[in-house]
Amino acid sequence: LDALIDSLEFINMDLDLKNLSFRNSDLLYFNPELIAQPFFKNRINITTASGKVNGPLNDLKAKNLSVKTGANTILKTDFHIKGLPKYETAFYDFPNLKFVSGKKDLVTFAGPYLPENMDIPENINLEMVLKGKLKEFATTANVTSSFGSANLTASVDPTENFNGKVILSKLNVARFLKDTVMYGPVS
Repeated sequence: LDALIDSLEFINMDLDLKNLSFRNSDLLYFNPELIAQPFFKNRINITTASGKVNGPLNDLKAKNLSVKTGANTILKTDFHIKGLPKYETAFYDFPNLKFVSGKKDLVTFAGPYLPENMDIPENINLEMVLKGKLKEFATTANVTSSFGSANLTASVDPTENFNGKVILSKLNVARFLKDTVMYGPVS
């Protein structure tokens, strides 16, 4: 087992996923402790995945990766990750990450971790580009939702200094914070 762990970064993957489908109950069979996570409480939830993932774990690439789960959550992306399994120092390149979801799914995924004084939009659409390491990266993100929209351009330098610019458009902070007395739309 130690030899396998030591050679993880060199394991070569060649996955051509074509409508891979599994239920939460399938994963719970192999790891029953996952039931502690809110997402796995719905044992009949079906997740599907398609796309190509290949290369050694320390130089992993994905093309046309698409994952669908819950009522309406979809994640689509290509990626190139160098340096796994050391995720803290690995280099991540996500040139076209797209995430669509909404309140029903996010409540299912996050459950008790969501603050009670915050509401979640019924519909959320995120388009993002991210390049860098966990503590040193550059990103742009465009979020549109039933509460309004936001555009973020941000970076973190090697000394972990943050620089960012956010543009809000008709973001209904009152709905988000469940407080119509103190807040309203922000642009």
